[in-house]
Amino acid sequence: MLGALDLNFVGHAYQSTITKGASVQLVFGFEYAILLTIVVNITIRYALHTIDLNSENPWDNKAVFLLYTELVMGESCHTTQYIFQIILVS
Repeated sequence: MLGALDLNFVGHAYQSTITKGASVQLVFGFEYAILLTIVVNITIRYALHTIDLNSENPWDNKAVFLLYTELVMGESCHTTQYIFQIILVS
């Protein structure tokens, strides 16, 4: 539900920026995009933990998958912030 709200707010900020030009909605749109990335990260981690709990044998590589998930999602947040900084400066 939180992901759907974030996605809706990102869409609203995008439409507002396209129709009215750059405004404070641009800041909110990027903030909602970062929050959406965090929601996706939590969902993936939940899925990995659920898979581990439902398996009969312990999952040895779960820590590796969690590490890569954190790495990719962290890089996604940094890329989003970097794009925001580029748009803000220009």
